[in-house]
Amino acid sequence: MLEPIKVLVLICLYTCLVVVNTQNCGRPKTQSVTNTLIVGGVNALKGEFPWQAIVLRYFKDKQGASYIELCGGVIINEQWILTAAHCIAKSSNPSKYEVKLGYLDQLHLSGNESTHKVDTLIFHENYDPNQKGPHNDIGLVKIVDKLNFNGKDSNLEPICLATNGISLKDNCIATGFGYLHAEGKAATILQKVNEPIYDISSCQRLFTRVDSRTNVCAGGTGRTGTCMGDSGGPLQCEGSDGLWYEVGITSYGVPCGTGQYPDVFTRVDAFEKWIKDNIAIYFTRYVHFRCGNSEICGKSGVNDVDTDWSVEGGVDTVVGEYPWHALISPGQGKPFCAGALINDNWVLTAGHCVVFIEDVKGYVIRLGAHNHKVKESTESQIKIKKIVINKEYDIGMITNDIALIQLKEKLDFNGKHKHLAPICLNNTNTEVTDNCLVIGFGLSDSNKDRPQVLQKSSQPILDTNICAKVYDP
Repeated sequence: MLEPIKVLVLICLYTCLVVVNTQNCGRPKTQSVTNTLIVGGVNALKGEFPWQAIVLRYFKDKQGASYIELCGGVIINEQWILTAAHCIAKSSNPSKYEVKLGYLDQLHLSGNESTHKVDTLIFHENYDPNQKGPHNDIGLVKIVDKLNFNGKDSNLEPICLATNGISLKDNCIATGFGYLHAEGKAATILQKVNEPIYDISSCQRLFTRVDSRTNVCAGGTGRTGTCMGDSGGPLQCEGSDGLWYEVGITSYGVPCGTGQYPDVFTRVDAFEKWIKDNIAIYFTRYVHFRCGNSEICGKSGVNDVDTDWSVEGGVDTVVGEYPWHALISPGQGKPFCAGALINDNWVLTAGHCVVFIEDVKGYVIRLGAHNHKVKESTESQIKIKKIVINKEYDIGMITNDIALIQLKEKLDFNGKHKHLAPICLNNTNTEVTDNCLVIGFGLSDSNKDRPQVLQKSSQPILDTNICAKVYDP
């Protein structure tokens, strides 16, 4: 028999979104949002908090029993959920997580609910899980598919992000599916509870690790508050403009609703730049779009190689001449596509090379290969962690044909991978010569066998208009 699934729950959290245009965030789907004090938690209304998310982690203990860890979160744009670091720091495997959106009553579904696979997990690099009070307790979850707020996901809405200086009313509410009582069960209907902002100095006297720069406290009046399992759900405050803003992410407290202690939240406006940076440049961070220092990228591993030449077909390269060249191979099988190393953890390739790969476990990236039929001392074989294909890639028209491959381990260019180097990426300001070439193992006459040694071939830039006439006459 299968082991019964047991449910574990964390402390509650509340989160906020980075939305530049506030007219597209923080708007409830109902006009009945509570604006009076709530004694304990009460059921939320349909559409009242359309940004609420459920973040679940599935895992097994050493005896093989299955568990589900419950957290909350909020939608901050069409693909990202904001939550607490302690909700996602225990496992870095996205396949172990699931995000549920649009839920109000988990026992009586409306048909507007949706479940989403997770693509990426990011928690703050300085997250400190101290049991007396974590610091930098903030994380981001990227779901695989994009939400369409004007179409199939019109029942959902991102929440606005509280920034420094935003004008807020004293109407603040926490929401979540956590425990209704310290020794009770998790709520099946989304709960809401009024949580007025608590004086930070008074809060610091109760919790020694509260930092006024990165924390906000709320609640502590009456027997109300958050409980286990609410971690990830929002502390949202109404703005003077009538929109709702995420002010805090529930981090920790004394469960549950004792009336003597406030709840402690991660202060969202303190992490505005962190949120924006990770959402905007997560996949291009540390990639060398311009090579200001030849020691960083684009440097051949061979000195005094003649690069001013022109050949028809291909000629053999020298070992180490192009240390960024990568091969995509099915385990020990023959490589079928190539790519280029762009930093210590990512390879750039074509979308059509990887669009049919369903399970990355069966594939490796071969780096430093000069003779693809022989395992040389300069070659490294790295397993694949994940593949990211351009969302606009069209397999029929072969447009936006670009993808990224994340390696399962980071390379050490100054250590065991010193024979490898990333290539620089061209940008609009890059000045290049007319000396361009392509490299690969497919550069030979079609009547000949595939070459064993990496080839190079001169390829001058062709006018784009002429190219278009050839391929789209």
